[in-house]
Amino acid sequence: MRRAEDTSGAAPRGAAAGRGAEMPATAQRVLEAARRIITERGLPALTLDAVAAESGEYRSAIRYHFGDKAGLLAAVMDSTALSPTTLPLFAAVSATGTERSRAAAHVAALRAVADDREQFRLFWALLPHMLNDPGLRTRLDGLYERYASINREAFAVAAASPRDERRLRGLARLLTAACDGLGLLMCLHDDQGDEAAGGAAWQEDVGAAWEVLEEVLAEYVRRCATPPLAAESSDGRGQL
Repeated sequence: MRRAEDTSGAAPRGAAAGRGAEMPATAQRVLEAARRIITERGLPALTLDAVAAESGEYRSAIRYHFGDKAGLLAAVMDSTALSPTTLPLFAAVSATGTERSRAAAHVAALRAVADDREQFRLFWALLPHMLNDPGLRTRLDGLYERYASINREAFAVAAASPRDERRLRGLARLLTAACDGLGLLMCLHDDQGDEAAGGAAWQEDVGAAWEVLEEVLAEYVRRCATPPLAAESSDGRGQL
């Protein structure tokens, strides 16, 4: 049975309607249905009729909140990159004290993102389509710009020079790439337990990769930061 539409007082249509908990309940149900269809049946199975059947909502409600299939797909893409659980992880990083403790919190946040297999599987399923669609490709570029900004802000330091600022922005992009790459590796290895050939060694290698990333992050931010921000106060917390 279809649910009655709850379009009164709804948020703006399309991807601008928001993400996750920010969306009206109908939009959330539609978005989750679209995610399930892509994950379980593949992108070709995503049609408005299929989403209506999966979500129990009317096609008119889908069109009201997302416009059309392209708008729904854009919202699905947004949901894989900036989920409701992602931003709070990074928001807490810049409030941490020294570069080393901040680096540990930062890498822990990246690792939590990379560990979200459902998000990554959906993202990789969408990626070929996003790269071949000019509009979605531009949107994807904007999402990566946002992630780079989130990483840069989490450093919570001012650069010592314009050159160092460029290098810190480069480091922010490198962290985004490392998160995506390690997330992909973990998805590829999901079907192989520790009993598989090299399974235990592979797990150790991935763990070592995160450890090295943390060390590099702490040292590089320390080198590029201005002395007042890199110094520690008497209570052991960085001067932020």
